[in-house]
Amino acid sequence: MWIGLWTQDLVLAAEYWLARGASFALSTVQAWLRRPILYASTGLLAAAASYGAVVSNVHSREQLTRSVRVDQEAFANALDLYKRENGRLPARLEDLVPKHLRAMRSDPWGNPYAYYRGEGGSAVVSAGPDGKLGTGDDIVANEGEIK
Repeated sequence: MWIGLWTQDLVLAAEYWLARGASFALSTVQAWLRRPILYASTGLLAAAASYGAVVSNVHSREQLTRSVRVDQEAFANALDLYKRENGRLPARLEDLVPKHLRAMRSDPWGNPYAYYRGEGGSAVVSAGPDGKLGTGDDIVANEGEIK
C-alpha cells in the first residue's frame, strides 16, 4: 500500500515538473519570437564571454609553464655551478641550498620539483597541473636542454 502511494506521488511530481518545463520552454520560445535580435545578441555575448574564459585559461597555463621553465633554468645554472665546484652532480636538489640557490621552490601548482640524475646527466621535472609524475602534462628539462 505504501509503495502504491509513493509511486502515485512520484508520478504526480513528474507530471508537475514536466508541465512546468513545458511551460518554461513555451514562454522562452515566445520571448525569442517577440525580440529575436535582443536574445540573439545576448547569446552572442554569452558565447564571446565563454570564449574569453577559455582563452584566458590557456593564456594562464602558458604563463605557468613559462614560470616552470624559469625555475628549471635556475636549477640548471645551480646544478652546473655545483658540478664545476665538486666535480659531480648533487644527490638531491636540496643540496644546492643555500650556496647555489636561495631556497627550494615548489612549482606553480604547489608540488615539489623532482630531480633525476644518472650517467647521462640530470633532469628537473615539474609534475604539471595534475600533480602526478609520469603523465603527459609533466614539464621536463634535461641538463643540456635549458640555456
